[in-house]
Amino acid sequence: MSLQPLTPLQKRVLDFIRAELGAGRLAPTYRELAHLTCTAGDAFRVVTALEEKGYITRSKERRNRSIRLTPDAETYTVRLSPEVNVRLAAHTAAWASTPEAVISQAVAEYLGRHP
Repeated sequence: MSLQPLTPLQKRVLDFIRAELGAGRLAPTYRELAHLTCTAGDAFRVVTALEEKGYITRSKERRNRSIRLTPDAETYTVRLSPEVNVRLAAHTAAWASTPEAVISQAVAEYLGRHP
């Protein structure tokens, strides 16, 4: 599934939600998101847009802290420089691999060395 692009504010809010959930904390409340959006009402509107675009889900009752990332939202898009892109293409062709597999392995190895 291809997700719709985000505004800069929506991306900041989504990144904050990812960070909170990724650290094992509860999903943030609208009040906690307000430091990114100005008001809790603005936070509600941004979260609603994220849900409509398919990045998150909320419980039907929209209870506090019910925000969850969708599987598609757990991926990241990275823009590579042209020279890195050429080297990546050459590497994947030589090793009969995919760019996703090479990048995933490189990130895992990097994080293993830099906890």
